[in-house]
Amino acid sequence: MPMPIGDSDEAILLDIFGVFKTITITGIFEGTKAEQRTFISAIEDIENGTQVSAKFISSFIISPEDYKVFIKSFRWDKSFADINKLNYTLTLFEGAPVT
Repeated sequence: MPMPIGDSDEAILLDIFGVFKTITITGIFEGTKAEQRTFISAIEDIENGTQVSAKFISSFIISPEDYKVFIKSFRWDKSFADINKLNYTLTLFEGAPVT
């Protein structure tokens, strides 16, 4: 958990299970302007201090293990050529929260 009034990228984590993993997801969110704002707000709310670890599941992971991840960064940009599309990059990192 981040320190009070601290940003989530300052969260204290312990890497107690070996290799530290960073997962980067890039994508396009399609929706109305209101839906895009809701999408951005939901992720930024988590990023800005209300984070708890979440399970990351991917079809690319061969072993049955799952990762406990936190949001490291979330970036988005808008192409005005298509107002219904929002480009984003979500970077996650694995760790065990200090409790």
